[in-house]
Amino acid sequence: MIKIPKDLRYFFFGSIYSGLSSLIGLFAPLIVLPHIINTIGLTYYGISAVAFTVSIFLSLVVDFGFNISCVNKLSKTKENKSAIISNVIYAKALIFLLLIVLAIISYLILFDSKIEQKVYLTSLIIPLTSVFNMSWALQGLQRIKAWSIIQSIGFLIYVVATFLLINSPDDVLFVNLAYGIGFLFSGFFSIIYLTTRQKVFLSRFKIRAVLEEIRDSYHFFLSNVLSYATLFFLGPLTGAIISYEAAGIYSILEKIYQLMRKPLSIYQTLMLPKISEILDFDRFRALSLIRQTYPFVVLLILIQSAVIFFYKEEVITLFTLENVELLNRLLSISFAGIIMTLINSPLALLLMALDKKRTLMILSACGLVLGAVLGAPAIKIYGVTGTVYTLLLIEFFIATTLVFIKKRRYT
Repeated sequence: MIKIPKDLRYFFFGSIYSGLSSLIGLFAPLIVLPHIINTIGLTYYGISAVAFTVSIFLSLVVDFGFNISCVNKLSKTKENKSAIISNVIYAKALIFLLLIVLAIISYLILFDSKIEQKVYLTSLIIPLTSVFNMSWALQGLQRIKAWSIIQSIGFLIYVVATFLLINSPDDVLFVNLAYGIGFLFSGFFSIIYLTTRQKVFLSRFKIRAVLEEIRDSYHFFLSNVLSYATLFFLGPLTGAIISYEAAGIYSILEKIYQLMRKPLSIYQTLMLPKISEILDFDRFRALSLIRQTYPFVVLLILIQSAVIFFYKEEVITLFTLENVELLNRLLSISFAGIIMTLINSPLALLLMALDKKRTLMILSACGLVLGAVLGAPAIKIYGVTGTVYTLLLIEFFIATTLVFIKKRRYT
């Protein structure tokens, strides 16, 4: 009988559970987006897509980098896990309370349209889900099976809520609300699991300990926010320069692009706690584990991308029947970005596990500045095609910089 090493067993079984969860996550937008776009129209969908992007950005503010710093902490510590988890929950709640007041005031001032105001206000349920989202705790405790099942339940509730709530153009208000409902429930389920199965209970509120967690995470917070802004600010920028319809077109492309990248984010989520744990005492073993496992991810990405490339039109029409020719051309251009992400993904994982938060923060900031400086004129000149060119430029910059950092410091 072949004996599989413990680290590889973690990778293979974790990949199976994460893969099943991701399949549900991949099919969820394929199921709901055609219904949403056909019901509310591309312009209203563009409004909801931009509001969704802003709300996910606010979620990152609430998360405040805990999804990296506390995954590292939980994977390395044997005691006081309840205290770490409690402090993070309290910190997220405080950040959300401050954030929601600023967001409500900003939306009421910035938007004259009642539709836009209502869409953005109902979308605030998304940053609320971050308070109750325990994915980081489950990952840090290496409970990948439980995390995958709970995530899957969230996606299924999202799909059901979408079809129940969205039946006319006026229901544009419920597009992001349905998403929030799904993941609010998954957050509650994860809290129940941690309490009943892992015996994690809220400890007493200590302001000094909460502030300490915030201080430890702020570099990762800035890195996460800047990374998100670097890749996702292009949708709102396209909407501001061209139109909400153009933003909707880019949003569809971006969803297909993120589907192709999904195995990479799964790999980082799955392997970060394990690599962090091993790096503490055996750096060679950690690097060896990445070399042994990452080729499987590369193979999966290449097969998946090849299938999407040869069936581009069929994939696009799963989302919309409008602007198919334009989306086909944009999708063809975007495949170059996938090659670049294959280069940067394991290097970014290594930097996160090594707690190189300042390096990641500076890299993300440079990517955002580069995208902002070159993106606006590119979109103005080339339209939505300029948005995709900007995305590729950012991906190229991140990949080449990470390779340079690795050769300079870690070889």
